[in-house]
Amino acid sequence: MTWVPTLIVNLPEVNNIYVDFRERVVICIFNGFWPKTKVLHQWIFSTLTERCDIHLCSRGFFIVKFDTTKDKDYVLNEGPWFWGNAGLFRIPWFSGFDANTMVVSKMLMWVKLHNLPLIFGTSQSIRRTWEFFGEILKGRCKLSLKRNFHLF
Repeated sequence: MTWVPTLIVNLPEVNNIYVDFRERVVICIFNGFWPKTKVLHQWIFSTLTERCDIHLCSRGFFIVKFDTTKDKDYVLNEGPWFWGNAGLFRIPWFSGFDANTMVVSKMLMWVKLHNLPLIFGTSQSIRRTWEFFGEILKGRCKLSLKRNFHLF
């Protein structure tokens, strides 16, 4: 085992940066999609907010530093956010984040059930169906009843 020296830096500026990142930065990656820099910036500015800075990392990860905690909370708690079929994975920034070793272990899924009989259209029935696939960490059911009307 190789010995690694440890250096403790106790500067107020470093602590301020740490607190600032913890309060306003989100780690992001798209599921199965690695957009080019220019179009990534355009998508974030048009879909999420223009009040942020975007920093590219390795392996498709990027971090977004928002101007306000309110914007950060909005991106983390609202959504789902998609670019086409690619879902946006996002978590709050944490000390020790390394895009080279980061493993995404939870991913957002969006499922549309076509021609679902009305008897199965309750939130409880949908939740039971989902539990077949795995643990539901957070879920919302949006039921939309569409009828085709023919005018003669």
